[in-house]
Amino acid sequence: RAYRRLSLVRQADKHVQEKAKQKVERDKESSSAAKFRVPVDVQHMSLVFRVWRSDAPHHRAFWLATLGYFSSFFSTFAVAALLPITRDALNLTDVDINTANVASVVGTAVMCTFLGPVCDQFGPRLSMASLLLITAPASFAMACTTNSATFIVCRCITGISLAVVVGSTFWTSSMFSSCIVALVNATTAGWGNLGGGVSNFLMPFVEQGIVAISPSTITQYTAWRVALFLPPVFQCLMGVLILVLPGSQDLPDGTYHHLITTGAKHRPNSLAAMRRGWQNYRTWLLAIVFGMSFGVELTISNVIAPYFYDAFGLSLAKAGVVGSSFGLLNIFARSLGGFLSDQSATRFGMRGRLWTLYLMQISAGCLMIAFSRCTALSPAIGLLMTMALFVHTSKGAMFGIVPFVSKRALGVVGGTVLGVGALGSVVQQGIFLAISALAPPTVVSTDRLCLLIVGMMMVTVTLVLLPLVHFPAWGSLFQSAPSQLTFDRSLTDEIGYYISDYDEDEVRRGVHLEVAAFAVTSAETERHPSQRSMSGASLVDVKTDHEDEDDDEEEEEEDDD
Repeated sequence: RAYRRLSLVRQADKHVQEKAKQKVERDKESSSAAKFRVPVDVQHMSLVFRVWRSDAPHHRAFWLATLGYFSSFFSTFAVAALLPITRDALNLTDVDINTANVASVVGTAVMCTFLGPVCDQFGPRLSMASLLLITAPASFAMACTTNSATFIVCRCITGISLAVVVGSTFWTSSMFSSCIVALVNATTAGWGNLGGGVSNFLMPFVEQGIVAISPSTITQYTAWRVALFLPPVFQCLMGVLILVLPGSQDLPDGTYHHLITTGAKHRPNSLAAMRRGWQNYRTWLLAIVFGMSFGVELTISNVIAPYFYDAFGLSLAKAGVVGSSFGLLNIFARSLGGFLSDQSATRFGMRGRLWTLYLMQISAGCLMIAFSRCTALSPAIGLLMTMALFVHTSKGAMFGIVPFVSKRALGVVGGTVLGVGALGSVVQQGIFLAISALAPPTVVSTDRLCLLIVGMMMVTVTLVLLPLVHFPAWGSLFQSAPSQLTFDRSLTDEIGYYISDYDEDEVRRGVHLEVAAFAVTSAETERHPSQRSMSGASLVDVKTDHEDEDDDEEEEEEDDD
């Protein structure tokens, strides 16, 4: 009998493997047909991404996450689009403007790091909606500011709202399967980032339209204040919809509160998740690398319209249109990065994802260097758009990797990567601030020098740090995966890697089972194709010893019958 137990549970003979595999397929088919309108995996995550749909819960979560993030970007960068007018109305110096930009990004970085554990503990819906509604008053107050001090404070608080990207990424990562997670995350964040491009494009026209209503009584120094009331109204609307719209839920099977109350989900331990997420060195390496793409986006969104206004003598509206091209490419470029990451994983596993990010980000840095040296308008616009394409694809490729660092600490890892990534913009805008304080001959030469330094930083950091990211079962950029992989709970396979985030007591209580199921699923997408062998043995091996004993007792009863 002992030998039989060992062979059934530990060695997972062919008969048990086939039964487990058939059960997985039956569960997949029945759950898809009975509860969801899309095919799902064993965790009820969607296996397809159909952007034209909005049915609950998967695609509704995608649209709410996307539009919620869009509203925060729209509000934060609305004032940047009107900066050539705002700086004259408020008598802002270059130091004031750069200080406000840095304060905005610092607010983003701090809140991203904090919001990750909050998402792990309370779910993405409540986290996103609360942040949108709490920071909206600062966007309203921006329209009423009268001096540099209040301008800087309002910019800092509105920058905090950008941390909703942590909730949006967490939400879609919880709704869509690992085989398409990069594409979905990239599309969510990319279309959310469109808010920056839309601000640069739309706000100058809104301001001009307000002036046109009554040119004799409304000047541009009044119209910009009226125009700034539009973005926070939309932000408040999205915060409310995330909370109250039917079908809006944190996970495929329900909200955090409902699942924990009914016992379907263990109550998260955010402190343990924070500890595990921050102890994983991959979190910090990816975060620093991300600072060279996400940080660049935040920096460029703040400075690009004034740069074309000053360097090439464009009008406010034209500079806004040119500057908006950087953000508007998010409509497809970031999704392209996620798509390339998923396709690379299909052919080469996790190493394909790493190489995609590596090549895209180094190319973006080289283009930034070329852009900083360009003095003619047409080539500058062409270089800007090409650079934007590679920057956005780099961001999309990054979040094809982040969900696999730690399933337990998904919010912590995502928040840390985004937070430290935003700090990359703090460093970059600090360079702008420091060089501006040295009083160079012209503003244009200052900006070009800063852009050159930022481009060199992108190339250097990516070249040095990304090759150090290594996954035990999947390898790294320059190191292949182990030749033999099984599911034996060792630290060299997926199950051992993800379960290592739990202590013995948590494993005994079965807290790790959701993560173990994710490990089995990720093996099918992140291993090299020659090593993929999905089998029921995986599902048998991840059971706890306590469950193994219960299964043995049930089998004994069946034998007695």
